[in-house]
Amino acid sequence: MRTINMLIIICLFLIGMFVPCLSFAQITPSQIPTAPLKNISAEELNDLFDEANQHFKFTAIEKYTDEICKELNGSVLISLNNQIIVHRHVGYLRLYENPNSYPALSPEEMQTARSKNKNQISDYTLFESASISKQFTAAAILKLVEQEYLALTDTLRSFFPELPYEKVTIHHLLTHTSGIPEYFDFEVTFFPDTSVLLTNQAFIELLAQKMPPADFKPGEKFYYCNTNYVLLASIVALISGKSFEQFVTEQILVPANLQNTLFRTELSAKDSSVIAKGHLRNKEEVKPIYLDGTLGDKGIYTTVTDLYLWGQQLFKGKIISENSINMAASEQNYLSGNKKATEIYGYGLRIEENKNYGKLIFHGGLWRGFQNLYIYRPSDHCYIIFLSNLRNNAHFRKSDEYFHLLDGV
Repeated sequence: MRTINMLIIICLFLIGMFVPCLSFAQITPSQIPTAPLKNISAEELNDLFDEANQHFKFTAIEKYTDEICKELNGSVLISLNNQIIVHRHVGYLRLYENPNSYPALSPEEMQTARSKNKNQISDYTLFESASISKQFTAAAILKLVEQEYLALTDTLRSFFPELPYEKVTIHHLLTHTSGIPEYFDFEVTFFPDTSVLLTNQAFIELLAQKMPPADFKPGEKFYYCNTNYVLLASIVALISGKSFEQFVTEQILVPANLQNTLFRTELSAKDSSVIAKGHLRNKEEVKPIYLDGTLGDKGIYTTVTDLYLWGQQLFKGKIISENSINMAASEQNYLSGNKKATEIYGYGLRIEENKNYGKLIFHGGLWRGFQNLYIYRPSDHCYIIFLSNLRNNAHFRKSDEYFHLLDGV
């Protein structure tokens, strides 16, 4: 009975090649059987069945993406085993919808500006990657560790003795277990001039002057904190003798062949027609603020294609060693007293051991109108990448359904 059922399925599969009115008319098997169906081996039947099954899964994924793209303003890339299933770009670099953002424009002028070709999101559109930037910072630190310029056990004060945070190590900074407070939460009065961008160097000076107290002892708790990665970027610059941007470009971006990835500080040299602007849910365009200036925790602009290429290089040990990437992509945020944090964090990467879908390596990114997601599943080299310049949750909590469709769970 099973063989007969499979034969029926294969018959439908093959008919679909020739009957354009059927929903699966575009199926084209890689190897069409030449023998009569009754003479096809079980192995050949299984291969054809697997190919048909994969096609139906991919079609379902495309349809699910269709639904997300009705709300998405941005780019999406889904791939499996080095095969890209979905690669799309929808919406605009600037929305031109909220009149508060464009008081000098009439509704008609906003519509004209929005519909211009150069305002359409494309594969070359640059998005602020926000906290996805942290994995680049971690890679730079691990590169310096490999080159024996520093060790994970080195303390923050060995680089910046003027700072008050004793016994905080590079490992603590990488894993968000340092206890150093979140600079996003500092009082505005901490900052000498909010009309100019805050640089990493100015930030170090601010910490040394204001000395905000630690929230907890190093290793005592896990608390996701952007301050840690600003400090890590500053360490990279200090040890390398180069700007953070220059070191990462030379040691990370160029070897990975990321030709459309750059830092916020380099945006002025790029054609503005490819740079997306962040927007809030109400379609208001977000204006720059002084906190945009720091690097390490954010500040890298990129595309979904470059992020896909980045993952293929990174997780194969081509940017940093296999030992380094294995550390970065595994649980590192163990707490003192052999306690476990409620979330798993490696070095610049989050990890989830999902009971249904297996190990997932991922990171989100939220910053001033940008809402991003980067997921990699090692078991089948699956990537789910979203970059959006509209914070409307279009793709929020949608990854489970992608894995459901892929795995048939």
